[in-house]
This record gives sequence, structure tokens and C-alpha cells, in this order.
Amino acid sequence: MSILKRYLSDPKGSAMVLAIIISVVLLALVIIGIVLVRQQSSLVAGSRQKSQALAVAEAGLEAAIWRLERNGEIGDSFEGYNSEGKYEVVVESPVSGNTAYYVIKSKGKHTASGKEKKIEQDVYYVNLSRAVFSYSGANGGGQTEGSINIKGPFYTTGDMTLNGKVGIYNLPGTTGNPLMIRGNLNIGSQAVDIGGNTETLGENSPMAVFVKGTIDWPNQVFSLVSKQVPEISLPNVVSTQFLDAAQGNDNAVYTGDLALDATEVKFGLRDDGSYTFRYVPGSGNNDPATLTTEGVVYIDGTL
Repeated sequence: MSILKRYLSDPKGSAMVLAIIISVVLLALVIIGIVLVRQQSSLVAGSRQKSQALAVAEAGLEAAIWRLERNGEIGDSFEGYNSEGKYEVVVESPVSGNTAYYVIKSKGKHTASGKEKKIEQDVYYVNLSRAVFSYSGANGGGQTEGSINIKGPFYTTGDMTLNGKVGIYNLPGTTGNPLMIRGNLNIGSQAVDIGGNTETLGENSPMAVFVKGTIDWPNQVFSLVSKQVPEISLPNVVSTQFLDAAQGNDNAVYTGDLALDATEVKFGLRDDGSYTFRYVPGSGNNDPATLTTEGVVYIDGTL
């Protein structure tokens, strides 16, 4: 204590003590700063590693959607890699036989850090190459009159008008095939039947009906049985997309307007003698007309 008192009583000693105190404080601040920087660096590194793991999981989701785009279907699960790590994808179909609705779960693991991230997304996917498509310029549209039956997915960029005894049903053995209309759905006959009855599977099961515009049925009563579907944006399809899909898969391409009246129409001859597109007119109420389509059918004109 006597030595400290002597330093404090001496001006030079006081300056030395003050310098020592300031040095200690500065050293403490430097140590605290280093600790905070290391902690911040660790947090940043951890966040970056989690982001990299999430990017791996997103790569798995993109791979699943790519498989749908390429093959029109997807398996239950698969694995893959990107530059950051490995992803594991599990695909679920909540509704049996519904090939438009999937739940895709992807787990990504960042190789360097071992960090993992999981993502899950509901996907409502429509394989355009399997749909019947009517296209005319920028608007497009499908108009069907008379007594016919259409089975399978149907897409039109414009309005769709249905008159007479018209039935649109699911493919046999499936359910949830979508009827997609970017324009308005106009019903002109009480004989129109979309989606069959309340069967859970097959040609009488409900369809997934998407109508961008309005549904108009003035003074008519018609049957519309549809599944509850979420609000989604219908794809803005250009004609070249369907043309490429059809030609790339050696399927039928019809150029020009197509009228379904009293004349038989068939094109897209297959090896077994059947046709990708075949319309057979009927002779009356007891002999309705039939329209059968399979595979990719591209109509560059008005149906």
C-alpha cells in the first residue's frame, strides 16, 4: 500500500497507474471484441451452412419437378447430389389415382458441415403433353356441340362452350384428371355432364375443375361434380410448347380448325390400327357421337 501511495502522490507515478488501468481496460475490450467477433463469425457460418443445406433440399424439390416435366410421372422416393451435398426426396400421392396432386418432401444435407434442412411442398402438376388442347391465335377456345363424350385431361386457353348432350369424364382407373379453362365456361344445355357422379375412382369419379373466368349457364340445369381444388395460376401456354411435345413423342398433330359434326374424323394412326384421335358421329339420341383421344393430341386451330 505504501508503494501505491507513493506512486499516487508522485505525478509521474499517477500517470503510470492511469496508463496501466487504461491498458487493462483496453485489453479487456479487445478480448471482449475478439470473443464477440468469433461468436458472430460462428453464427454467420452456421447460418450459411443452414442456407447451403436448404439449397440442397431445394435442389431435391427441383429434381422432383424436373422428373414430372420430363416423364409425366414420379416415383415414391429417390436420392441425388449437387455441389453442396446430398438430398433425399419422398413423394406422396394423398389421393389415390390422382396424378395431378403430389406432396413432395425433400431433406438436404450439407456435406462439409453435416447440417440438414427439410422442406415440404404441395405440387399441383398438369402434364401438358397428356392433355387435349385447343388453341387459336392468342385466345384459343374449345366449342363442342352435339352428343359426344370426352375422356381425359382437357386444356383450353380461351372460352369453352358446351351444348347438347356432352360428357367429360376421367380416364378409366384414374381420378382427378383436370379440366382447365383459362377463359369462361359456357353451358348451353341441361344435358351437359362434367365429372360423372360420386364414384371415387374411374370414369364416373369427380374431376378437378379449374376455371379462370366465370361459369355461365343461363336458364339451364347441368351436372357439375368437381373436386375441391386450391386457387392456382393456370399455365400460359403457347402453341409451340404443344407442337414440340407432340412431334417429339411421335403423336398426332392436326393443323387448322376441326369441326365435329356428321363426318368421321380420325388421325394419328398407331401400329395396332387404333387412332390417337377418333371422332365417330352418331345417328340420333339413341346413338350418340363419341370422341376418343389417347396420348398427345395437338390441335392448332379451333375445336
